[in-house]
Amino acid sequence: MIDYVYCVAFSNDSSKMATCGLDGIVNIINVKTFEIIHTLERIHQGDVVFCVAFSMDGKLLATGGEDLSIKLIDVETAYLVYSFENAHNSNFSPRDIDSSMLSEHR
Repeated sequence: MIDYVYCVAFSNDSSKMATCGLDGIVNIINVKTFEIIHTLERIHQGDVVFCVAFSMDGKLLATGGEDLSIKLIDVETAYLVYSFENAHNSNFSPRDIDSSMLSEHR
């Protein structure tokens, strides 16, 4: 089976890129060197991760998966900051949040 990339997102400063797809893997990549900074495997219960988006300050990455959840990931540490379960009917943009959530959930 060929795995497809469903979504690619760039941080606002264009230093990082995130990818996701059918294999359930999210990669955070250094755009200048093309080195993978973090690989997040199976962060959603289903295999597919449909979308990724950076917060305005680039400190958080939001992922949306087949399990109908949204995960917020600390870009620097790859730590799961928060999980919105059953988010299939929500309108959510990581641009509506900021990195203050990092300190609230540690």
